[in-house]
Amino acid sequence: MPRPRIPVGGFGTINLTQQVARTELDASGQQRTTWTTLPTGTKPAKGEKTQWRARTRVRDADGVLRQVESHQPTKGRAESDLRAQLAQRAGATSGAIKATSRVSALAEVWLETIDRSDLAPGTKEIYRATWMGNLAPSVGSLTLREATVPVLDRVLVNITDTKGPSAAKTAKSVLMGMFKLAVRHEALGVNPVPGVQPIKMSAPSPLRTRRQNGDAPRVLTPQEEARLYAVLDLPEYRDTYDVSDLVEFMLGTGTRIGEAGAVRWSDLDLKAGTVRITGTMTRVTGVGMVRQDRTKSKAGRKTLPLPAYVVTMLERRLRDRPVHPEGVVFTSPTGQLLDPSNTAKHLRRLLDAAELPDVTSHVFRRTVGTKLYSATKSAVIVRDQLGHANVTTSLAFYVGQAEPDPAALAALERVPTLKVVRESAG
Repeated sequence: MPRPRIPVGGFGTINLTQQVARTELDASGQQRTTWTTLPTGTKPAKGEKTQWRARTRVRDADGVLRQVESHQPTKGRAESDLRAQLAQRAGATSGAIKATSRVSALAEVWLETIDRSDLAPGTKEIYRATWMGNLAPSVGSLTLREATVPVLDRVLVNITDTKGPSAAKTAKSVLMGMFKLAVRHEALGVNPVPGVQPIKMSAPSPLRTRRQNGDAPRVLTPQEEARLYAVLDLPEYRDTYDVSDLVEFMLGTGTRIGEAGAVRWSDLDLKAGTVRITGTMTRVTGVGMVRQDRTKSKAGRKTLPLPAYVVTMLERRLRDRPVHPEGVVFTSPTGQLLDPSNTAKHLRRLLDAAELPDVTSHVFRRTVGTKLYSATKSAVIVRDQLGHANVTTSLAFYVGQAEPDPAALAALERVPTLKVVRESAG
């Protein structure tokens, strides 16, 4: 009966032999040390230098049998080292993830693929933090086979109850990616994550609630905008917190805080009056704030026109303030890269001073969208300005109640009555 074929990633019998050193002269008269295998049952002479050789054949990913060996001072170390080599080759050949692997091992491999991907640094940080904080304590010690639909269901329900539905949805996304990888490694036949129950948000956002009630999104009225500009001129906000110029830029472009903070002088063409939006600011663990050379979405990369007052403000800023080493236009009060979270706190002080307690920086974006739509009646222009993927989002969530359009009203006027002339019979 023929010997069974070694499977890919498998290996044959491990042979262990003891060897002794032999010193001899080569053709050039130089001493050369060779190792000679001792016959079975033979012991080395006293004082001889010895080593142990562990050797076997392994079938690699290409199906070819290759000899692998290890040389160590002792028999046990030679075998252990060879087995470690075989395990490493088997992992590279057949995949390190198996049904008996722990979920923590799967997470490690998945996070490595995420780190090598072109995902935004902020997204990578969120995925890693979600695994470490919300998932590893609950499922890290389970095997892949034990991570069934009911088990993952309970884990996500617990995260929903303790951390909220948003955290649970992110955790579900992480698990989905991890177990897709397990299926690709043929460790599992089916991804269990799609089988868990849907995660329902506890309550719609205030903005979505307003839209469901037929209310327009919150935007600045002309009177509120005038109060805001009056506060922008106060030294506390223009100089100490250095947020006045940033607010003017956002009100003139509709950009997010992170996008505005990522604008570099090289992105500006002040003569043409345009700015290229190409990145955003994000925080990376162990590094701090970094400029991410990508926006929230592909639609977010755009070139925008600048109002004349914004161009004037930027010319003054370029003239009066030192340029940051990374070339960004807006910085923190201490001259560091702008942190959107800290900047939002400074903006909160400014908005409270302007008696606008319910206004956030996102209201600036909606105000820009509303002004553009009121002036142009073009949802496409609003979409392109704000960097949305579709006009539905722009109209539903970023356009407030516009001023009545006289031209539209005229179009609805009643048409003139036609005078009917009847011809008399005969």
